Amino acid sequence: TARRERRELEKAAEAERRDAARTGAELAKVNQFLRAHAGAPGGAAALADGLSAAPGYELALTAALGPRLRAAVAADVAEGERLLDRAGRDGGAALVAPTDAGAAPAATSGSADGAAPSDGATAAPGAGAERLLDHVKLEGGAPGRRLAERLLADVWVVESVDGLAEGFAGIAVTRAGRVWKAATRELRQVPAGGEDRVLAERNRRDGLVAYVEKAAQAEQAA
Repeated sequence: TARRERRELEKAAEAERRDAARTGAELAKVNQFLRAHAGAPGGAAALADGLSAAPGYELALTAALGPRLRAAVAADVAEGERLLDRAGRDGGAALVAPTDAGAAPAATSGSADGAAPSDGATAAPGAGAERLLDHVKLEGGAPGRRLAERLLADVWVVESVDGLAEGFAGIAVTRAGRVWKAATRELRQVPAGGEDRVLAERNRRDGLVAYVEKAAQAEQAA
């Protein structure tokens, strides 16, 4: 009986090791993909490198920020010029972070009936609208965080961009990637499989890391 129990334990431990190895290999592939899609022209950190969207909101964030996700983050104009100089003939874009004093106020939930929120930001465009910032994790340095807060301060996630509140002056975006920018009167659809895939793979990596840790604990227990 003891020998049988030992064999069962050894089988369980071996199964946990194989599972951990498979997950580790998958995690390595995800990390390789993310490394290949990181950074901005000139070798600088890109705005996207410091952002994570909650699962299901990746395409909404991609639609809201567009090409700016791949722009370099600069603390001031002088640094931005140096980054573009390094990019050379390839060209590029740099986003200059606002100063602390000029940063947008922290996002707070506005009234869904269209009343102006107390912090002076754009009011919600309709019932059920959510601030996109509430579904975005800011992981970069201070300049990147200030930029993201400024760029996303007036972005709302809605079910549809049709039928928004009259006078809405912000940006409305759906989780399917449809975006309406009131200031420029621009309506656009972002296709899936672009920058949103990078954001989705980042979420997948976090899940795999947690699974690897759990598998290692299960192997030790076995």
